[in-house]
Amino acid sequence: MVNFMVDNLIEKASKYIYDCRINHRILNVMQKEYISKTEKEAYLIQNAVHKLLDQETKDSVIGRKIGCTTKIMQDYLNIKTPCAGRIRSNNCFDSSVELLFKNYKKVGVECEIAVSLYSDLYVKKNISQEYLYSAIDKVFTAIEIVDDRYENWSLLGANRLIADDFFGAGCVLGDCVPIKNIRDFKKLKGRMYINNNIIGFGTGADIMKNPILALKWLIEHDDIVQGYLPAGSIVLLGSMVQTHWLNKGDEVRTIVSEIGESRVKFI
Repeated sequence: MVNFMVDNLIEKASKYIYDCRINHRILNVMQKEYISKTEKEAYLIQNAVHKLLDQETKDSVIGRKIGCTTKIMQDYLNIKTPCAGRIRSNNCFDSSVELLFKNYKKVGVECEIAVSLYSDLYVKKNISQEYLYSAIDKVFTAIEIVDDRYENWSLLGANRLIADDFFGAGCVLGDCVPIKNIRDFKKLKGRMYINNNIIGFGTGADIMKNPILALKWLIEHDDIVQGYLPAGSIVLLGSMVQTHWLNKGDEVRTIVSEIGESRVKFI
């Protein structure tokens, strides 16, 4: 009986989120039959949404984004633990891209550090930082694109946001360096500019005291990763700057010390 109820929840909620996503509709405060009672159920719904997208679209999942890894974002969202979503190939862009403002409900940006994986990274408990470093290929300056596609996100809670990729709407990957060039993840410094005006800054140490620990958190959760992250995967480790919501015409630039910059404009 319990499994039937959970399966029914996953099917109904994933179809609802999928329909809203592809038809560019606002997600209302969901009725009880769509609400996951646990974080595990929320990730099962997220998985099901992407299975539907896999069936109906020509792109694929290429990585993960991790949110709420800094105090500034935890305080802003009133959510005290990290949360993850997926990145798909059709919304991962190269720097200096121009994107249509109308394609989003309420678009925002975050200043991120991202990594790409050199090798497959399997789910494992108590994984060492040294092993994680050895699995990383490159480190990027990145911009996460988020979209407030909700009637009122503050009323939804973490589980319903997780089910819909936790605001995730894509990313822009900018300059990158080999992992060997990064002397200390904790000491990286990030800044975000909107129309050449600085609107926030932070450090790598703001991300769970060390950004590598965000990757460690992710790979220790099989309900999120489902076995392993394949080589080439992109992982956004968290924002050093509070989300900034945009207006049409805004140009965004993020800079991370030792790496470089990333840019996007919404036209």
